[in-house]
Amino acid sequence: MTGTLLNSFIRSTKKLPFDQIFKVSIPKPASCSAQSFHSTSLIKNRYWGNMNSEALLQKSLTNKFNNLNHGSNLHNDNYLRCTVFNKHGSLDHLSIDIKRKDLILKYKLMPRDIRKINYEPTLSTSLVPYISVRNDFILINLLHIRALIKSDSVLLFDRALGSYEKEQLFQELSIKLKTSQIPNELPYELKALEAILMFVTHSLNQEIKIHRSVTQSILNDLENHVHTENLRLLLDQNKKITGFYQKATLIRDIIDDLLSQDDLLTGMYLTTPRSGLQDHTEVEILLETYYKHFDEAVQIVEEITNNIKTTQEIINIILDSNRNQLMLLGLRFSIGILFLGCGIYVASVYGMNLENFMEEENYGFGFVIGVTTLLAIILFWRSINKLHKLERIAISGSKSMPIHSHQHFHPRC
Repeated sequence: MTGTLLNSFIRSTKKLPFDQIFKVSIPKPASCSAQSFHSTSLIKNRYWGNMNSEALLQKSLTNKFNNLNHGSNLHNDNYLRCTVFNKHGSLDHLSIDIKRKDLILKYKLMPRDIRKINYEPTLSTSLVPYISVRNDFILINLLHIRALIKSDSVLLFDRALGSYEKEQLFQELSIKLKTSQIPNELPYELKALEAILMFVTHSLNQEIKIHRSVTQSILNDLENHVHTENLRLLLDQNKKITGFYQKATLIRDIIDDLLSQDDLLTGMYLTTPRSGLQDHTEVEILLETYYKHFDEAVQIVEEITNNIKTTQEIINIILDSNRNQLMLLGLRFSIGILFLGCGIYVASVYGMNLENFMEEENYGFGFVIGVTTLLAIILFWRSINKLHKLERIAISGSKSMPIHSHQHFHPRC
């Protein structure tokens, strides 16, 4: 009885608010009423106190997190991380944060220039090369390299560079920019440009080696065994090579576009500006040299892509041939089952309990079996001959060759 009353009380209090739960009157002795009310008030205060403290703590942490994110975004938007090389090829500043406003005022940049160099590196943005020649600086965006070249300094916006790439590029720039006593050497800005182009060429060549090795391995596996997993790997590798081909082609085209504009070639001389539009032999030779390197990279990637396409076509031919062989095998079985069914039909007809003129003859059973078998063999032979004609592909009007003789293919990258 006591358990039933307690359960009913709990069920009734589930639908009540917290304040009304403690207002439910339970019969108690008069001496305990004050103590019960006091304990109830303590429980209520403690509960609401805990709830308020948790809510305040959560709100405080949320505000702090939002403030940190807001401050971080403001810092990333208002500052650019740069590395500065001086005119002697030494590091003046390594990975320092420069205000966007100060950078615009000091180097006379446009806001759109900052937008082109201050972004998170992604696949789509890294594919778009950019070389802009201004009055007193050259702005470059090739692969993940974003740089501003002046006549006596180089600014690298190294936010998009990895640690290994950064180390290699710094070493290349430091070697190229150091002054020497060689007569008729390139001016400072062209040496910086050459160092960047050399690093880009090296990066492309390394990536080509990786793609060629992986592709050759996949094609060798497909030569031995055409498997679904190998085909999936070939598809993924083909997508990667297509992206790399687009990247290399865009870099080659931007160099070709520079070579076709004499005013831009002349404007790339910052240390000693040239007056004549045709006085740009040094930079033209420099760009033509690296244009050949980029064009060679594009040609190699095209060769790899053609080998992949050739392999895919050969695989499709082999798979189609195997599919045709399976279909022909199914037709052979169907023809055999058809004429076997014809014999079964004749046997079932003579197996019926009906009288006919051959039942009392001694030669009736053998005659029916022989004629049925002979007709089945003749029809089966003629059908198989017609089926063999379908297995041949006519090369000319008088010659034909079977399609089931395959030769091994040997793709080469």
